[in-house]
Amino acid sequence: MNIRLLFSFLFFAGLSSYVSAQCSGFTVNAGADQGVCFPAGTATLNGSVTGNYESFVWSPATGLSDPNILNPTAFVTAPITYTLTAQGVDPAAPNLIQNGDFEQGNVGFSSVYTNNQTNLINPGTYAIVPSPAIVLSTFPSCDDHTTGVGNMMVVHGQSSAGHNVWCQTVPVVPGNSYEFSAWIMTVVPFFPSSFDFTINGQSLGAQSFPANSICEWAEYSAIWNAGSATSATICIVDQGGGGIINGYALDDISLKALCSASDEVTLSLVNVEAVLPALAFLPCNVSAQGFALDGSASTSGPNISYLWQTGDGHIVSGATTPTAFVDQPGTYTLTVTYNDGFAVCTDLAVISVIPDPNVPLAFVQAPGEVNCFNPTITLDGSASSSGPEYAYLWTTADGHIVSGAQSPFAVVDMGGNYTLLVTNTTNGCTAETSVFVSEDLAEPTATAAANDVLTCIQNPVAIDGTGSSQGNEFSYEWTTSDGNIVSGENTLMPDVDAAGNYTLVVTNDQNGCTASVSVVVEENTTPPVVQIEDPNAVGCAQTTQTLDATGSSGGGTLSANWTTSDGNIVSGENTLTPTVDAAGTYTLTLTDDSNGCTAESSVTVEE
Repeated sequence: MNIRLLFSFLFFAGLSSYVSAQCSGFTVNAGADQGVCFPAGTATLNGSVTGNYESFVWSPATGLSDPNILNPTAFVTAPITYTLTAQGVDPAAPNLIQNGDFEQGNVGFSSVYTNNQTNLINPGTYAIVPSPAIVLSTFPSCDDHTTGVGNMMVVHGQSSAGHNVWCQTVPVVPGNSYEFSAWIMTVVPFFPSSFDFTINGQSLGAQSFPANSICEWAEYSAIWNAGSATSATICIVDQGGGGIINGYALDDISLKALCSASDEVTLSLVNVEAVLPALAFLPCNVSAQGFALDGSASTSGPNISYLWQTGDGHIVSGATTPTAFVDQPGTYTLTVTYNDGFAVCTDLAVISVIPDPNVPLAFVQAPGEVNCFNPTITLDGSASSSGPEYAYLWTTADGHIVSGAQSPFAVVDMGGNYTLLVTNTTNGCTAETSVFVSEDLAEPTATAAANDVLTCIQNPVAIDGTGSSQGNEFSYEWTTSDGNIVSGENTLMPDVDAAGNYTLVVTNDQNGCTASVSVVVEENTTPPVVQIEDPNAVGCAQTTQTLDATGSSGGGTLSANWTTSDGNIVSGENTLTPTVDAAGTYTLTLTDDSNGCTAESSVTVEE
């Protein structure tokens, strides 16, 4: 069984190496190049060394948290390249030790001990033999380390310390590093052996080897740098045993130049810039493919991505490229991102896209209402773009344009939707806007009735206009050219006292619309006709006389009433034929019951 005890001692400030054709025993990988966001930042190096190597170091150490670990943190303020260098023994490198496996016998080395090839009974003796048992019966039978059947150096050492049991001088290259290795086996149970290992008098490190593992080989190994030396005198120093007998064996002593392998990683400062103009004008005649927003001056290259975004515009295409195509005004943001899997650096730029200033403006002030107050109104588009290069066109599908259809001002006489198209005749850009014109031409209702006739007893009479429109928004006016309005000429029930034509005008005070109606008021004021026959005289022969008014006439039933101040009515004073018996003047008042008109006449009765 072999046990390897590895002790690495570096006696130099930095690693320098003998380089063989290739370090075939291990490989070095400094990791992928990385970016660090400008102006400064940190990155974790991702080095690895695989295979049989002895040591590694990063250089330069500038900015590194620890150059002696595979994954140090680097603080980067400027671009820098780090080199990961590992050292190890190249299996192809030659062993500088002559006869290190003792297969050539007792040659190539020196020892303060005495060689005795037959018997090691005395301390301070050694033999080059295939097994310890050959030279001392108390030693066990053990195989050599090299092949199991070859030689080894079996030693019966002194119990005291400081004896150079094995030494050899070999040439070395100044500045190169070497690995020294020796295999040691204890042959006396329970009593460990102790050693120091020196090169040019400088200790590589002392070591005791366990005594309870007889016939088991253990390796001692150390790294040594030649510095300025051109030769190396290597000694294994016996420091004495821990028991009655200090017995052990040496084999396969070697000194091999180390080779080194390196790999580089570059940390770059990544200055990501999103570059856009602050303002762009969207052409009025932008195509379906859109208008190009050019961010090509932004950072480009590997690990760079682009993203366009907008909250109020519209991206037609190119949202993940340096140049986006848009077809609407708005605010657009370009985010440029660097992402190499290690660092994520971003920058953004904003561009405002506004309509081309050469695009005309179409604007119409809020119109009034078409009504009876304003049967025509003017649509005012004078706030639109103006100048000799602009043309105007008003159109409507449900209204009516009286005049001005090709000017900023259009006169209309109907409600409806009206559209103003403004054209820049220089570039063909257009703009249009629409307004709605409301219309209120509703006429009120006007009705009137003369339910009564003017008579001698009914005067005045009221004309009835209550069937007309009513409400706070309506006003009324009665007029006549041949009658007479006593009162109420601004109400729906005026009083009149003369026959004639009366006209009612009803006005809607909100829209100015009117309606009128005329009515004829008739009168019946013809008095009855009183006709009294000449009476006979009253005398001795004829003491009574009958007055005769039966010839009277009227429009209706006549009512009679005879009176006298100097005669005497015997009977019938309320008839057309009263009886009188005295001379005097008699007066008849007739009333036409159909109109209440009266007439009277008198007759004188002689005596």
